[in-house]
Amino acid sequence: MFVRNYCFNCGVVSSTLICEKCKNKIKPLSLFGIRCKRCSKPLLDYEIEYCENCSNRKFYFSKNISLFPYGDYLIKNLVKLFKFDGVKESGILLSEIIRNEFFSNVKNFEFDLITYVPSSKDSLKERGFNPVEFILKKLKVNTFNLLGREKHFKKQSELLLNERERFIRGQYYLLLNKGVDIRNKKILLIDDIFTSGNTLNEISRILLENGALNINTLTFFRD
Repeated sequence: MFVRNYCFNCGVVSSTLICEKCKNKIKPLSLFGIRCKRCSKPLLDYEIEYCENCSNRKFYFSKNISLFPYGDYLIKNLVKLFKFDGVKESGILLSEIIRNEFFSNVKNFEFDLITYVPSSKDSLKERGFNPVEFILKKLKVNTFNLLGREKHFKKQSELLLNERERFIRGQYYLLLNKGVDIRNKKILLIDDIFTSGNTLNEISRILLENGALNINTLTFFRD
């Protein structure tokens, strides 16, 4: 059991990981001005409509919406506690932080079903849960577990950006025994962090090649 009686950001007495004052300092990406039409990243002054990452790339998903900047100190530390240290209290707090933005953005998508990026069996055994699925359950979102992941020898966070696209190829597969027909379905695919977009792109390709009509993606955080 993870026990803390002070805010890890400002140090005041707090019954949660961060106090209400610090929690209220976390701002969603919707307040960050003009964003990339494909990946939701705030645009730089010289970028028009699409960010540099998206302007010359082929994506299989139609659009991604990210909710909060991963560069936020509080977000990044809460995610670290949750994903890498296994502190479920942090996951619960993250679900509370993103709740309003999540539901206000989900209604902008047209979809038949929601699925999420899977963890490998090794990750599930080590961590005990899938971080994305955990948060979605806390939000009481109905999802379908459509995908599996092969054993991987390196975490995405340990790879350089130019290594991720090559590494991710062949990592994911459709679970054919789930009894869910995705043909001609519009699917909303959810992940925690959008960095390069390679994971979402690879899974979107697989879903489309297996008959899905359209893929949109939503990520909790944009790196």
